[in-house]
Amino acid sequence: MNDEITSLKKNHTWILVEKPSNRRTVGCKWGFRVKECLIASEPRRHASIRVLLALIAVYDLELDQLDVKTAFLHGRLHEEILMTQPEGHVDSEKPNHVCLLKRSLYGLTQSPTQWYLRFVEFMLSHGYLRFSFDCCVYYKLISSSLYIYLLLYVDDMLVACKSREEIEALKNLLSSEFDMKDLGSAKKILAMEIKRDRSKGIIFISQEKYLKRVLETFGIPSFSCMMYDMVLTRPDISYALSVVSRYMVSPGKEHWRAVKWVMRYPSGTLSHRLVYGRSEIKSEGICGFIDSDFAWDLDRRRSLTGYLYMLDGVSQKTANVFRESSSVIYLSKIPAHHEKTKHIDIKLHFIRNVVSMGVVRMVKIHTDRNPADMLTKVVITTKFKVCLDITGRDCY
Repeated sequence: MNDEITSLKKNHTWILVEKPSNRRTVGCKWGFRVKECLIASEPRRHASIRVLLALIAVYDLELDQLDVKTAFLHGRLHEEILMTQPEGHVDSEKPNHVCLLKRSLYGLTQSPTQWYLRFVEFMLSHGYLRFSFDCCVYYKLISSSLYIYLLLYVDDMLVACKSREEIEALKNLLSSEFDMKDLGSAKKILAMEIKRDRSKGIIFISQEKYLKRVLETFGIPSFSCMMYDMVLTRPDISYALSVVSRYMVSPGKEHWRAVKWVMRYPSGTLSHRLVYGRSEIKSEGICGFIDSDFAWDLDRRRSLTGYLYMLDGVSQKTANVFRESSSVIYLSKIPAHHEKTKHIDIKLHFIRNVVSMGVVRMVKIHTDRNPADMLTKVVITTKFKVCLDITGRDCY
């Protein structure tokens, strides 16, 4: 508690003032908790982390991790908020005074937003730009071919650049404004373990320790833990979870048996991990695999679409999208439509435009070589292994 109070005073979080008779005050209390929990919260864009790791593997970039100490205390408040003095640390000379908050505190609804706005203002003022698809990814052009990237999730940061000197310069810049902790080379973020073999240009990510800790606690993986695992590093369990999750409102005995069967699979494949830096698809650039069933959901008569995209460099201007359906490829290329396709008119015209401009190329692929099949249907063991090999799944 003494360290926390020292940090609050160092940041000039509040000043003591006399309590106005017509104003209310908010209370405060000490909270003690274990920082690392079994079920981590879901970030806005997991894809940003995976894309950054793919670029690091392809271009052999340096990757460091930083942590912001007491991040929410750096936010500036624009509202006038009065708070009672913390228990055990009441000023002996001004016991009847209250705290007029100048900085945000943990527990205030404004704290996350104010910390985010403060960080955005700081980064933009130093020449950094934000990606349009993810406002928590920043980049800066250092020279004609040298970029530096910063990915922020609350108070965790990943910094990547080809130049070690530029990374150190960014660390010094951040330390001049915020209370930072340098964690060195990135080893773990959001329960994902990051391992790297730079001699082979490969990065591995897995959640083996996370799942082991869950198993030690519950005996079997909980459903929410499996969902989190699926989103981050385990696309191979996405179809099974999508099927059993449809019956969570009113499950029967068959559904429970199916859930137990699904839960046994991660327990036996803890060592599986995603690999970045190699691919069976040798063409450089972005490759996408798409598959969809046709109203296979017998209960609601709805269709399911699954897609996988792999990044193997960004020098290619055209992205290859592989599909099994020849009719879909035909519709995307030929400027004629049937009356039964009028309901997809707008989206179809957009696809035709990007195909005609050469941004996307629709390519026919045999069903035996389409890894997206495992996202939309039950596949046999040999096909399942082929899908895992193509998507970069590895076990050790």
